[in-house]
Amino acid sequence: MDLFYTNVNNFDIEKKHKRGHIAARRIIEYCAKNFYNIENPELEIVDEKPQFKYSTLQFSISHSGEYAAVCFDKNPVGFDIERIRNRDYKLIAQRMQFELKENSLLEFYRCWTEYEATFKLHNEVKYRFYDTLNDNYVFFIASNNEFKLERFQELFF
Repeated sequence: MDLFYTNVNNFDIEKKHKRGHIAARRIIEYCAKNFYNIENPELEIVDEKPQFKYSTLQFSISHSGEYAAVCFDKNPVGFDIERIRNRDYKLIAQRMQFELKENSLLEFYRCWTEYEATFKLHNEVKYRFYDTLNDNYVFFIASNNEFKLERFQELFF
């Protein structure tokens, strides 16, 4: 399993949300051609999830704040990244019925990204992994297959 990310501020696009979307698509196209030897990285939507039209390589995208990221694997994968910011996390955790193991903002974001990654997987979650990026982002990977994060790389466009 590989995880690639980039700073969306490298893209000269006015709307922030569009920057994340376009940056993630750029990561997909670049990695497909340069790391996975996919000549035609055309995408299609299957079960409300983008996938390669001419490859079985799986991926999941996410963007938050200044980063867009894409997680690639040979098996289905769910991935989410969120920028940690101060908020009334206790109220949200209660409403979402998150079981916080510790009463902290970091634990809230771990639960939130797990929730999102699980939703994106569209499958039973058997293996989970979470970590932080630059101390102010949390990311979570969900899979129904055992995996090892082989590559964790920032891309510069």
